[in-house]
Amino acid sequence: MNTLSGLTDEQVIASREQHGANVLTPPPKTPQWKLFLEKLNDPTIKILLAAAVLSLLMAALEKFVLHRHHVNFIDTLGIFLAVALAVLAGFFSEIKSAKEFELLNKVKDDIPVKVWRNSQLSEISINDIVAGDVIQITLGDKIPADGTVIESCSLLIDESVMTGESVAAEKSNNDDVFRGTTAADGHCRFVVTAVGDKTKLGQIAANLGTVESESETPLTQKLSRLASQISVIGMTGAVLIFLAMSSSALWHWNGDVIALLHQLLTAFIVAVTIIVVAVPEGLPMMVTVSLALNMMKMAGENCLIRKLAASETIGSANVICTDKTGTLTENKMTVNWMYAGNPDMENLVKTGYVLPLELIESIAVNTTAELNIGNPTECALLRFLQTNGIDYKDYRDKYKRIKELSHNSERKMSFAEVEKDGKTVFFSKGAPEKIIPQCRNFLVSGEICSLEKHKTNIDKALKSAMEQALRVLAIAQDETLLALIGISDPMRPEVPHAVAVCRQAGVDVKMITGDAKPTAITVAKQAGILSSDADIVLTSDELAELSDEALDKVLPHLKVLARSTPLDKLRLVKMMHHKGEVVAMTGDGTNDAPALKFADVGISMGITGTEVAKEASDIVLIDDNFKSIVTGIWWGRTLYNNIQNFLVFQLTVNFVAMACVLTGPFIGVPLPLTVPQLLWINIIMDTFAALALSTEAPREISMKRQPIQRNASIITKPMLWNIVLTGLYQAVILIGYLCYLPVLSSTAAADINSPPQELTVFFTIFVMFQFWNIFNCRSLRYEGSPFAGVLQNRLFLIIVTIIAVIQISMVQLSPYFGIGSIFRTSALELEQWIWIVLLTLTVLPVSMGIRIMGTGFSAGRGHL
Repeated sequence: MNTLSGLTDEQVIASREQHGANVLTPPPKTPQWKLFLEKLNDPTIKILLAAAVLSLLMAALEKFVLHRHHVNFIDTLGIFLAVALAVLAGFFSEIKSAKEFELLNKVKDDIPVKVWRNSQLSEISINDIVAGDVIQITLGDKIPADGTVIESCSLLIDESVMTGESVAAEKSNNDDVFRGTTAADGHCRFVVTAVGDKTKLGQIAANLGTVESESETPLTQKLSRLASQISVIGMTGAVLIFLAMSSSALWHWNGDVIALLHQLLTAFIVAVTIIVVAVPEGLPMMVTVSLALNMMKMAGENCLIRKLAASETIGSANVICTDKTGTLTENKMTVNWMYAGNPDMENLVKTGYVLPLELIESIAVNTTAELNIGNPTECALLRFLQTNGIDYKDYRDKYKRIKELSHNSERKMSFAEVEKDGKTVFFSKGAPEKIIPQCRNFLVSGEICSLEKHKTNIDKALKSAMEQALRVLAIAQDETLLALIGISDPMRPEVPHAVAVCRQAGVDVKMITGDAKPTAITVAKQAGILSSDADIVLTSDELAELSDEALDKVLPHLKVLARSTPLDKLRLVKMMHHKGEVVAMTGDGTNDAPALKFADVGISMGITGTEVAKEASDIVLIDDNFKSIVTGIWWGRTLYNNIQNFLVFQLTVNFVAMACVLTGPFIGVPLPLTVPQLLWINIIMDTFAALALSTEAPREISMKRQPIQRNASIITKPMLWNIVLTGLYQAVILIGYLCYLPVLSSTAAADINSPPQELTVFFTIFVMFQFWNIFNCRSLRYEGSPFAGVLQNRLFLIIVTIIAVIQISMVQLSPYFGIGSIFRTSALELEQWIWIVLLTLTVLPVSMGIRIMGTGFSAGRGHL
């Protein structure tokens, strides 16, 4: 094998068969049966099962010892069945969520790697690397496998992940590099010596046996606190219900001790069931499912979520600090302007100007890119040579390299020191303000002239180019300026509209770019970022002159920062964070990592970003497009809204269920809802509603509201009014129906064998109220019909259809399979179904009116 040209296709196949793939074996998964048993570890479920066992024993005592033949075991067995269904629903939802996260992690870890094969440089997946491959590494790249360096220049490797050392290690030919480390500077080629589990990183991972878990997100912390508060209310209600039912049993006691104990046990089971219903144990599952679904949808919109919290946090962002190149622009770099001392300032690119040898060599030698692989600016320069009929490969390796440094956002220049004709020659290119001060001469028409004589014309040329929004590079050899080259990068056509959407959504957009101030101003105006006389534009030097107090005053009006450095980004994000802003910061370079980590949402570029930047970020823009950031905010807000919708639905059901069960014993109906019925309601709330409401698509109106404040309560006042008033409406009708029933004795009301049909009607009214209310809860604000857009959400329609079919079957099939005995139901007539549907439908206009009031209440606040 030629160590510079790489493997052939046949050698790749043979190496993969001999040494395996470059894939790390994941740690062993927890068996699914263990996951299922963990679901049974919930204290309330344990108590409920223990009480059900005790109920079964008492029923056995009554039937087989006291010979009371009217006693059966179906109601107790129904409790076991309902608990099993509730646990299984949660279990399968968690399994589904875990699979989605696993898929996302595979996408996240699949990074592109530059490899030489068949004498060609190409990009392949890290998983496709084999032992013997020749890998090309540049500044910011992650080392994809263990190997030995065969060619290097100014190479520094950050090995902190392996050694804990914060200082990058110098590497040269024949030194070893290891998977997981990153190139802190310079570049190299190395031959892969170990892949997959045989790498040092693979051995460490195998010994650890586990991977780092994601920390709890801000939203889940907020919801955990809410769940604790609801739990207190649920337990208080359960105690009151137990006391009410026990008091009723004692009041009607006829001296039968066993019957009294059975009634008290029933009261206890109902109370525990109320806790199961009231305590939102399905809330964490709903959040997990919502986050998983949201991450998958955002991935489809070119936003790859690397950290769970980012999926929600980006929805609260009120400041976006964005790069220019590739994010606001198309990243289609083209050289279309050049100045080399021509007195009439004409554009030499359009005149057929013959490039001098010095310029050709400087461009060809001072780069690590290929025509379409590498830094986009350097690729544009190589294509410029190609359009002039010049093959850069004829010059790249013509001279022995002595030293080399790649361009980064802090240096703003790159250079290559080579040995040419027995002399040391220094090629450099970069920002004009970095290169020109180092030059004394200017190459004009093949002659070396004094730079000072052309200083005025150079300044005019720079101003002209920058006003055309061109990125200008100065190219030099030793102390001689060879040319100024202007590179165009068209504005993405969708960016101005996306910036306008941000402004409407209360999100401030700031452009932080390495380009010169005139170029930055022109681009910012085109994008709509600069739109007011009050807007401020600063350079990095001007920013450095401002104290923190002065910057604090300027910050709200600062729209553009030109010639920025990574430290500028870090300072800005810290200042904005101190002011309470939620900041989304973009970055693509290795030195951007600190700012990306400190930002609330760090966003790296999938195309031009270094692996260091990607590792430090929370989100990777697969297409580097600014519009994708705006789409991410839209999805983030949708996630938050959907969780709020679910909370309104669940807490309304809790309110109504507790009101009915608590009131029943005082109006002669000691058991309005049985344990299996309550557990079925719990499944509707915790599983079906969670899945249905978590799939709601984004609505345009969510981007017409102000961002959600960092410390805002998840339950807002309009939500609270919606819960209380909608719950009161349902509870009044349901309790009123119980009050005006024909006189029911306590025994009849609780008798499983011959349930009064009126209690089936009551149960059905309760469930159908929730069936219609779930349509209301698709949106917290009044946005027209509750059925608007529902046909586009197939999963929602499937779930509500399942709820309706199961409820109808539970009632109409009650004479069969013991269903009626389990759920205390009996078949209803068609006329009864019609008036139940018409009665429960009234919750739609009632809730709509409440939401209209809530929308008016929150007007001017900008958000719910």
